[in-house]
Amino acid sequence: MKKSILIILFIFVIQSYSQDTLPARYLPLKIGNSWTFDVWRYPEASWYRTRFVITKDTLIENVKYFYFDGFPPDDYYSRYSWIRFDSLSSIISLITVSQSEYDYLNLSANQGDTLLFPCIVRADTSLFGVNTTHKYYYKNINSFHTSITRSIDLAYYFGITYYRYTLSRPEGNVEVRCYLRGCNINGIVYGDTSVVLGVNQVSSKTPESFSLFQNYPNPFNPNTRIRFSVPKSSFTKLTIYDITGRVMAILVNEELKPGVYEVDWDASHRASGVYYYKLETQNFTETQKMVLIK
Repeated sequence: MKKSILIILFIFVIQSYSQDTLPARYLPLKIGNSWTFDVWRYPEASWYRTRFVITKDTLIENVKYFYFDGFPPDDYYSRYSWIRFDSLSSIISLITVSQSEYDYLNLSANQGDTLLFPCIVRADTSLFGVNTTHKYYYKNINSFHTSITRSIDLAYYFGITYYRYTLSRPEGNVEVRCYLRGCNINGIVYGDTSVVLGVNQVSSKTPESFSLFQNYPNPFNPNTRIRFSVPKSSFTKLTIYDITGRVMAILVNEELKPGVYEVDWDASHRASGVYYYKLETQNFTETQKMVLIK
């Protein structure tokens, strides 16, 4: 009888220990893992679909960092891509554009924990037909004439399911909301991971090199078409920026096969002016300029 009780107790402890000591599963970091989101931005009041992807990793002084392309989708003025997870503290850290590092959130936080990024909800749920547990983090920072709020929902094993960023200031507000539609975790696909962005392959003939062509028409109002070529299978990203460097839209963010592609950009909600579009792959980067005249 005592032996049976000990076995049951051991199983219970192991199960609890696994849940409490595997916080890394709330944000599974592995090359190839990806998250597909529907994104809404204000003041543009526009929707688009994009994908956050872990594309590479590196060791710096025996510490492993992951390049998380697209996370977090904060305001247009800062971009964080390199992140790391400390298995001892369970803390996710972000690397800023100035190469400084700061603690972001604690994956082992339970409901009511207020350190770093406060965890306000922890609850069991189901995602893509799989039982899981989610944690909802919320943080508000107020300073002189400025208020910044961030909220993020993480599901055990799946990672990010929701992200929201708001910036309130006298010169205008900014808001970004991201809703998970599908993900690829450790080679297993859940939900809808297609990136429906109107990218058309106009030729399957293998081009000789990467190329980013001038958009047509240019100047344009309000639609224009961008053509580019991919000589080998590559993770490809095409981003629109305004003259200050703010991200206006991410038109392509996925693995593409060799060929020539075209994508349309609708600038109906943009102001007249100069914009830039940038094509990026692992070994190629090129930027072109275009002009919107209304």
